[in-house]
Amino acid sequence: MKIIIQKNIHLKIILYSLLFFTVACSKTEYETIKRPYNDIVKFSVAGYGNLTSLNAAISGDEIRIYWNSDSPLPAVIKPIILVSDGATVSPASGAEVTFSENTTYMVTAEDGSTRTYKVKAIVQQPSPLLNNFFVSEYGNRLMWVEGPDFKLLGEYFLSTDLEKVKVYGQRIKDGFEFDFEFDKNTATSTSIPVKMPKFTLEQDTGWHRIWLKVGELKSNYVDVYIEQPYPRNMQRTLSLVEEGQPVKLGQELTVNYAFTDEFNGAVARYYNKNFVSAYLSIQGIPTANGLNNGTATVVATNISFTDKQVKFTIPTTAAARVGGYIYRIGFRAKSPLQDNPDYVTNYEFILPSTGTILTLP
Repeated sequence: MKIIIQKNIHLKIILYSLLFFTVACSKTEYETIKRPYNDIVKFSVAGYGNLTSLNAAISGDEIRIYWNSDSPLPAVIKPIILVSDGATVSPASGAEVTFSENTTYMVTAEDGSTRTYKVKAIVQQPSPLLNNFFVSEYGNRLMWVEGPDFKLLGEYFLSTDLEKVKVYGQRIKDGFEFDFEFDKNTATSTSIPVKMPKFTLEQDTGWHRIWLKVGELKSNYVDVYIEQPYPRNMQRTLSLVEEGQPVKLGQELTVNYAFTDEFNGAVARYYNKNFVSAYLSIQGIPTANGLNNGTATVVATNISFTDKQVKFTIPTTAAARVGGYIYRIGFRAKSPLQDNPDYVTNYEFILPSTGTILTLP
């Protein structure tokens, strides 16, 4: 019985010894394995301007630092860096480095493997805000050829390089887009002086949408009506076929005309075949029936036109001026404004005429 007990004791001692040896061996083997982790876990910058603490975003091998545009970028930074367990980083956490995209960090894992990270500063700038446009104290009317130039008013216009600031226009009725130039020397963060572009056949009157972009950031827009050019921006030739001949009430008169301009016809297109009305100014002369020597203006009837001629009829309302002579013939043309395509201004094409006597029918 005593022998059996001693054998059991010896067996237990052997088993415990084997177990201890096995655990000891496993622990030693585990502790000799080198960890392969070489990650930047956290990268923060503190104490610059109004920014008390700024954590970078780690994206792949980039350390992206999103910087508020209200605070100038510092020349150097002293970031606090947390890396994987057992890893080291160079330059070290808290070391002063240049704040630029040329600055890199190398993280070395326990097993000697490395990973390189590159610093990237991303300035967070607000989107430009467009409040209004301003032409002059006389009103906010824009017109082709004669301008005037105008100003865009708002905020955050110059939060980047001026070369990245662009002003755009779009004709609403068909989506045609074009660029505006602006004076970079006098532009501010709240006001940009804009120049009207050169007038071409591609341009047209009507409602336009204007906005600006600062880098990739696009502002809201303002809608502006741009009027057609004045007729004084073209050369006009008019001649009355019946010049110097007696004419009668109810007779049809013919005026030959030609409109040209220095814009490849871009101005003339608004006035060719676009006559709304014609009128005749008749100078009376003293006669035996007591006709006074005044003048009268009567509106012609039956007006028609082609791209080279205008025809109209002398109205019977001119009967009181029989015996006088027609000394002026004028035409009025359409000048669409905003949502009124039939608006007519006092644009007149005047043809002085002498010697054309209005006789009895």
